[in-house]
Amino acid sequence: MTGFIGIAKIQHCRKCIRVGIGTLKWYQFPAERMTHSDVRDFRTFGVGAAKTGTHTIGQMFADRVVSAHEADAEELIELILQGKGGQGRARLREALLRRDEARKLTIDASQLNIHLIDEFEQLFNGNRYIQTVRGPISWLRSIIDDSLRRQTSDVWMRYRRYRFGAPEGHASAESVLAEHGLHTVSGYLGYWRDAVETVLAAAPPDRLMIVEVDFIADRAAEIARFAGLEAAAPHSSVPRAFSNRQRFGLVERIEKGFLLDQCEEICGNTARRVMPEWSATADLARATGGLLRLRKRLFGR
Repeated sequence: MTGFIGIAKIQHCRKCIRVGIGTLKWYQFPAERMTHSDVRDFRTFGVGAAKTGTHTIGQMFADRVVSAHEADAEELIELILQGKGGQGRARLREALLRRDEARKLTIDASQLNIHLIDEFEQLFNGNRYIQTVRGPISWLRSIIDDSLRRQTSDVWMRYRRYRFGAPEGHASAESVLAEHGLHTVSGYLGYWRDAVETVLAAAPPDRLMIVEVDFIADRAAEIARFAGLEAAAPHSSVPRAFSNRQRFGLVERIEKGFLLDQCEEICGNTARRVMPEWSATADLARATGGLLRLRKRLFGR
């Protein structure tokens, strides 16, 4: 098998250890952190959906332990898309074992981990899981803006279809999404719900921490303790890592009643499980308010 299944190669240089796994690009970690990572008591996995703060979780303690955000993502996507039937599960677990041996991550944050919790529980002892969440409409705005602002690879495009379904069958109330080649509101929100519910079902409750994206910085000390680290301020560059400041305004052009009804029907119960005070109307106001403030700052109106 290709990709990161290959035997890990370790090359030493003056200030770092370079770790390459099969055909992957080279990644660099400080040598002293690589040696300390051999004594991990447990692994902490970030298991939030895309655009919920996984990038922040993967970076916030990088000055103390070996950590990463979406390391080896395309190779993992290929294995996830192949499915766990037949020999798929065995190949996936072998890949995860070899990856773990090569990278020795203490904190591994990725939206892909949502699909891998069962494997992690079979392979490693004492795992802890940090589920980052945000309101489904706020998340919808963010994932749409992120999709429009940059090109991505064929692997990631196939993973989008896997998550959100085919970009077709739009209702007239969401025609703006069709015009931009995007998926349906129900496709996006169905993924949001399934991502949250999958983690709640698979991660042991006593080893699961749920954190809303807006409170990651406020709860940094608590997150550190949960991950087995001394409570201290996170790396200075961390708050809202990979935050998307481009706004395309498409959510504002979806018919409001349609969006609120879809959100309540698809996500309402799940949203209140992880954010008890959540409401669709407040979520919509929050999602669209940022654009209104940006317009006012730029144009004075």
